[in-house]
Amino acid sequence: MGEARGVASLPGAEDQPEEVDGRRLRRDRNRDAVLESLIDLIEGGELDPTVAEIAERSSVSLRSVFRYFDDRDGLLEEATELAFRRYAPLSVIHNFGVGSLHERIDAITDQRLSIFPAIGPIVRAARLRGSRDPAVVDAVNRLLGPLHDQVAHQFEPELERCGSDREPVGAGLDLLLSLETFELLTETQGRSSDEVRRVYRVTIESLLAPGRV
Repeated sequence: MGEARGVASLPGAEDQPEEVDGRRLRRDRNRDAVLESLIDLIEGGELDPTVAEIAERSSVSLRSVFRYFDDRDGLLEEATELAFRRYAPLSVIHNFGVGSLHERIDAITDQRLSIFPAIGPIVRAARLRGSRDPAVVDAVNRLLGPLHDQVAHQFEPELERCGSDREPVGAGLDLLLSLETFELLTETQGRSSDEVRRVYRVTIESLLAPGRV
């Protein structure tokens, strides 16, 4: 009687993990290509590209795009988070919260002049799409939150001396140093970086002048 041979697995099963890993790697590469292509289109001025345009740019089939992402809003939300991770190094303020008032104004101005042109397009695209999906706007606001928090820390000594006026003065600083005001100054008013720098410096000094605080 011959030796019994058990069937441990179906033919070709030994190769299955590698094949699965290969498919997963291709899927991850394609998903990344779709996200990067959406960011590229937005940064190129196309704030509301169609899924077909994204698919063509990424060389990924339209069918695969819909297989990788639940819907277009989910795709934009992931692309927004990816863009913010990409530009995260620009959010660092040199000597954060340290130095004279003039030095701290210069430091946060340098940061705003670096990060706002980078994240501006993706934020505008998300807010445009957000009129149809509030979750996209919620994601943007969450990602922008740390930039707002930086303002109070950067000017904490002066705000502390404002007493009961701390809240409105802090709100004024936050508004001045927001992406919306930056875009008003640069795009609507057409101001140069040097002019924006002067607006920041003069306005912050006026809000936090020794006589004021």
